[in-house]
Amino acid sequence: MTDIAGERRKLADQGLDIVRRDAWGARESYASDRACEVPARALFLHISVTTLRADEAAGMREIEAIGQARFGVGISYNAASFPSGRLYEGQPLTRRGAHTLNNFERSTCPTHGGSLTAPSWNNNVNARALVLPQDVDDPVTDDQVDAAARWAAAQIRSGLVVQGARWHGHRCVTAKDCPGSDGYHRIPELQQLTDHYVAVGLTPPPPPPEDTMPNLPFVGVAANQTVAYLVTSAGKRRIPSTTLRDQLIQYLDCESFTNMPSGVLNMFPTLGLDAANVAVDAATQNSGKLDAIAAQLTALAADVADDATAAKLAELSTAVAAVAVEVDDDATSDEVADLRALVEATHPPETP
Repeated sequence: MTDIAGERRKLADQGLDIVRRDAWGARESYASDRACEVPARALFLHISVTTLRADEAAGMREIEAIGQARFGVGISYNAASFPSGRLYEGQPLTRRGAHTLNNFERSTCPTHGGSLTAPSWNNNVNARALVLPQDVDDPVTDDQVDAAARWAAAQIRSGLVVQGARWHGHRCVTAKDCPGSDGYHRIPELQQLTDHYVAVGLTPPPPPPEDTMPNLPFVGVAANQTVAYLVTSAGKRRIPSTTLRDQLIQYLDCESFTNMPSGVLNMFPTLGLDAANVAVDAATQNSGKLDAIAAQLTALAADVADDATAAKLAELSTAVAAVAVEVDDDATSDEVADLRALVEATHPPETP
């Protein structure tokens, strides 16, 4: 029984993104029943042998018109995957299409394995088909293959297709070149990707954060700690740690560090420790303390002989001050004096 709402819900629950028939302007109705087996037992890859269109919706309507003219069922295939990687709905998964007859009457696929049996050798009953909407000379893209794998995996994970279902080319069951040389030779990759998405789901895990801090003795670590403490402290505003981290990398690159006096380098652990104290003491968190830290960065700029490096330090000071949390109780003069004493103890002024 045709169940369009049910199959859409199952695919959406798996995280599959697919353009619906109404969005691409399907002209035929797909509400009537055309009996098919659910779950399906095999997957077939086809090619439309039509001109690849920049207007993908128009391409879908052309393929639909061909299927309607030849078989009277609307679009023949269950889905289409364009070179862009966008998926489009075709024939409902719970309604029999008109895509694959097993003219060879093969029980198993000699190339890709898996069963090819079907009632009266009609694989429209127990298989689902995806079409590459293009001509045979058009290249099959990585995004196309990935989208097709996600479409298949979503069906397998949701029970619309059996576990262990295999991909086949149309040529596996009939004397045709379909799905073209490029498409056919990518079926092993398509199967591997499908198996991967079945195992792990359609949403890939986020990549681990890249460690892009300058790789210099203790400087990168100390500076990274300073930024992390500043931006994760409690207060009215929180910003991602990567924001100031990226600013630090931008202003203080490796080349600048190589020209920096040792007194300036030694300042970073001090600033990091003070920022840590601010972070753990949410009750006294206030913009004044962070502003004081920014002021010390400005003071550091004056200690650098190289004008370009000094300018970068001054810009960093402005960036730190801009993210200071805004609360009513600014730091007292004593707290600022304590911080200045701490700074001066780490980086005493040079004697004449």
